[in-house]
Amino acid sequence: MGKRIPTRENCDPNDPEDKFQWVFVAWPFMGDQTYTPHDDILKMWSKRLVDLGFELPDPDTAQLKLVGPVRGPQHTLNGAVGWVDKDDPDPEPVVIPDMGSYTRYEQEIVAEQLRYHGVITGEEPQVSKAQVQTGEQFDPSEHSPSTVNGYLLGVQAQGNSAEMRRVVAAEMAGKKRDQILRKWRGI
Repeated sequence: MGKRIPTRENCDPNDPEDKFQWVFVAWPFMGDQTYTPHDDILKMWSKRLVDLGFELPDPDTAQLKLVGPVRGPQHTLNGAVGWVDKDDPDPEPVVIPDMGSYTRYEQEIVAEQLRYHGVITGEEPQVSKAQVQTGEQFDPSEHSPSTVNGYLLGVQAQGNSAEMRRVVAAEMAGKKRDQILRKWRGI
């Protein structure tokens, strides 16, 4: 995460790595885009200007002033920062409302808007879903009694009573093995 946006006021004039960082904020880039280098590059470039003998200009001669982001985090990763004429008025600050001063009804409206925009995600309601049989159905006549009993135990654990009844009915119509029917006939 980036650090605070370097401005002339918050850069230390006695630290070579900090002194000129404000100069490199929101440089023109492509079209109407601007570019602010990574924090480590800002340090290196500031030190380079000091090493080259540059001095801080007189603030009264500046024709531009830096305007920080009106919205969003106040750090170098927020690109909503730019240079404007020094006489331009500062933008109105965005005031974040105190939700505690809202009525319960107003809070619910705001909460619904936040849900609509995906900021608040609610739990999905539990909906019973149909079971889809993929592949061929289990045929008890093709398996040993212990395999059929194991299959029926698994189906029972899933709570799929329709599949249990289907398999037992197939056994009753087919091989009629007592090792299976004794346990599952009454389901």
